[in-house]
Amino acid sequence: MPEEPTGNTPTTGPSSPIKVFTIRDWKEYVGESLLIIFSVLLALLLTSSRISFPLMSRLSDLYENQARILKLEDKVGSVILDRESRNPANAAVTLALIRDNYRGWAFDRAPGLLVQYDEAIKAIDETKE
Repeated sequence: MPEEPTGNTPTTGPSSPIKVFTIRDWKEYVGESLLIIFSVLLALLLTSSRISFPLMSRLSDLYENQARILKLEDKVGSVILDRESRNPANAAVTLALIRDNYRGWAFDRAPGLLVQYDEAIKAIDETKE
């Protein structure tokens, strides 16, 4: 007769853990599609012309920042939709967090990213010449 396993065994009673499955939304699919498209374009670019290491680093950095922007939108959406954020006692804090996140991207990171995009485009154009 086989021995019963010892330790934590799952039960079917009311104290059993609840399993939660995450369902993807359209933003995740769009984000993943954009990342795939960017990867393919980068691979085509790398195989069709010679790219310096600094340019590859710049493109990788831009790619990572784009993924961070998409992640921020998802996180802000989850904060807004969270039940606790709609509690009047938490509304001001929720809005301040959202404001600070967007202000950080709009004023601190976005101008620098725009410069990096322009430099990357110029560097890519120079490799074509």
